Amino acid sequence: WHVPDRSQLHFLSGWNTSVFEELIHATQFGQGLNDGSLVSRLENEIAAQKVLLKNSKAYKLTIPEMKQTEFVLISYTKELQDLVKGK
Repeated sequence: WHVPDRSQLHFLSGWNTSVFEELIHATQFGQGLNDGSLVSRLENEIAAQKVLLKNSKAYKLTIPEMKQTEFVLISYTKELQDLVKGK
Protein backbone atom coordinates (compact mmCIF):
# COMPACT_ATOMS: atom_id res chain seq x y z
CA TRP A 1 0.00 0.00 0.00
CA HIS A 2 1.47 3.31 -1.10
CA VAL A 3 0.29 6.59 0.39
CA PRO A 4 0.70 9.28 -2.27
CA ASP A 5 2.37 12.52 -1.32
CA ARG A 6 0.57 15.85 -1.56
CA SER A 7 1.70 16.55 -5.14
CA GLN A 8 0.41 13.20 -6.35
CA LEU A 9 -2.91 13.70 -4.57
CA HIS A 10 -3.25 17.15 -6.12
CA PHE A 11 -2.83 15.58 -9.57
CA LEU A 12 -5.40 12.92 -8.75
CA SER A 13 -7.83 15.35 -7.20
CA GLY A 14 -9.68 16.08 -10.40
CA TRP A 15 -10.24 18.88 -12.80
CA ASN A 16 -12.67 20.92 -10.66
CA THR A 17 -10.40 21.18 -7.65
CA SER A 18 -7.33 22.05 -9.69
CA VAL A 19 -9.00 24.76 -11.74
CA PHE A 20 -10.78 26.40 -8.84
CA GLU A 21 -7.69 26.26 -6.64
CA GLU A 22 -5.60 28.00 -9.30
CA LEU A 23 -8.26 30.70 -9.67
CA ILE A 24 -8.16 31.23 -5.90
CA HIS A 25 -4.37 31.52 -6.00
CA ALA A 26 -4.56 34.00 -8.90
CA THR A 27 -6.92 36.12 -6.82
CA GLN A 28 -4.61 35.90 -3.80
CA PHE A 29 -1.67 36.94 -5.94
CA GLY A 30 -3.64 39.82 -7.46
CA GLN A 31 -4.54 41.03 -3.96
CA GLY A 32 -0.89 40.93 -2.90
CA LEU A 33 -1.50 38.19 -0.33
CA ASN A 34 1.63 36.19 -1.17
CA ASP A 35 4.97 37.81 -0.33
CA GLY A 36 6.91 34.81 -1.61
CA SER A 37 7.86 33.46 1.82
CA LEU A 38 7.16 29.88 2.81
CA VAL A 39 4.84 31.05 5.59
CA SER A 40 2.88 33.19 3.14
CA ARG A 41 2.68 30.35 0.62
CA LEU A 42 1.39 27.94 3.25
CA GLU A 43 -1.14 30.48 4.54
CA ASN A 44 -2.41 30.95 0.99
CA GLU A 45 -2.62 27.20 0.41
CA ILE A 46 -4.58 26.77 3.65
CA ALA A 47 -6.93 29.61 2.74
CA ALA A 48 -7.47 28.14 -0.74
CA GLN A 49 -8.34 24.70 0.65
CA LYS A 50 -10.84 26.29 3.05
CA VAL A 51 -12.49 28.20 0.19
CA LEU A 52 -12.73 24.98 -1.84
CA LEU A 53 -14.40 23.14 1.04
CA LYS A 54 -16.72 26.04 1.87
CA ASN A 55 -17.87 26.24 -1.75
CA SER A 56 -17.70 22.53 -2.57
CA LYS A 57 -21.39 22.32 -3.45
CA ALA A 58 -21.31 25.36 -5.74
CA TYR A 59 -18.09 24.07 -7.34
CA LYS A 60 -19.67 20.61 -7.71
CA LEU A 61 -16.70 18.85 -6.13
CA THR A 62 -16.94 15.10 -5.83
CA ILE A 63 -16.60 13.28 -2.52
CA PRO A 64 -13.07 12.09 -3.44
CA GLU A 65 -12.13 15.70 -4.30
CA MET A 66 -13.46 16.93 -0.96
CA LYS A 67 -11.63 14.19 0.95
CA GLN A 68 -8.40 15.00 -0.88
CA THR A 69 -8.89 18.71 -0.16
CA GLU A 70 -9.39 17.95 3.55
CA PHE A 71 -6.21 15.84 3.55
CA VAL A 72 -4.22 18.61 1.88
CA LEU A 73 -5.63 21.19 4.31
CA ILE A 74 -4.51 19.10 7.28
CA SER A 75 -1.10 18.56 5.69
CA TYR A 76 -0.49 22.26 4.98
CA THR A 77 -1.75 23.23 8.44
CA LYS A 78 0.67 20.81 10.09
CA GLU A 79 3.52 22.02 7.90
CA LEU A 80 2.80 25.65 8.87
CA GLN A 81 2.55 24.78 12.56
CA ASP A 82 5.85 22.91 12.43
CA LEU A 83 7.50 25.81 10.61
CA VAL A 84 6.28 28.35 13.16
CA LYS A 85 7.44 26.10 16.01
CA GLY A 86 10.84 25.82 14.37
CA LYS A 87 10.68 22.09 13.65
